[in-house]
Amino acid sequence: MKKLIARLLTAAFPLLLSGLPPSPVHAADIAKPFNRIASLIDTSGSYKDSQAAAIAKTQSLLDDIDNRHHKRGEVPDEIVLIALDAIPEVVWRGTRKQLGAESAKSWKERFDARKDYAGCTDVEAGLALAAAQLNDAPAAQEKYLFAFSDFKHEPPRDDGKGCKAPQTPSVPGKDFDWLAFKDVSVAVFWMPYAQKAAWAKQVKEAGLADSFKLYVQAESQVVKISAPPAAKRKVSVEELGQARERIAGGLWTIISAVAAVLAVALFFSVALWSWARLRRAPAPAPGTFAPMRKLPTRQP
Repeated sequence: MKKLIARLLTAAFPLLLSGLPPSPVHAADIAKPFNRIASLIDTSGSYKDSQAAAIAKTQSLLDDIDNRHHKRGEVPDEIVLIALDAIPEVVWRGTRKQLGAESAKSWKERFDARKDYAGCTDVEAGLALAAAQLNDAPAAQEKYLFAFSDFKHEPPRDDGKGCKAPQTPSVPGKDFDWLAFKDVSVAVFWMPYAQKAAWAKQVKEAGLADSFKLYVQAESQVVKISAPPAAKRKVSVEELGQARERIAGGLWTIISAVAAVLAVALFFSVALWSWARLRRAPAPAPGTFAPMRKLPTRQP
């Protein structure tokens, strides 16, 4: 009897395993986390006096990324360099290793080559481009924007003749997509005081005061830009909900399988017990008949 039940449980073991839920976070199915860092450098004429310092700050950031301790298997940070002028464009995108050892002079030459676009500054287009790059696939775990600009919005005129007159102070329009920066840590350097005050008000109204850091000229000289810490994966509420659903479904499958196995074992146990009792009943001797049970008689 015991051997038979053991065989039934052994046969049912693969069924029990099939009901086990998969791991909520399976390393093979999830991309490793990494940072995406964008540097937005104003190359327009109004920011000309601060361009060299902005490029030096960017170079310092790249060097700090190089010097940060990298763990084995860690995905390198992705860097995006964007020129902010009349027609904002991505100058370079890749990892620090791919970028190679570049000097501050070579960076200055890259941005100096865009002097034909220096007449105007389309701030909103530049920020939209930075947001699109930062939110691009594959999704980065942490996103950072270092902007070097006075953020004076002077976009080109529709007829191509000169620039639109900037507002004073110059702030984003009502259609500006603040939600694109909800998961981005932003730092803006070399802003005039009036610009910082106006932008700080807009940032607060958008609910992003904790993630936007605005620095005036004097502050920008002393604030040190450091490489962001290594990205660490965060499990979202949606992923936790999916994990709970998988676990609940797996437990129900296991309970159902165990109940089925126990029912089958009980059935065979009763059948074997009945068969054993029949085998123990004495057989009639040769030439005789089994005694017949006497039926009760009715009383008159």
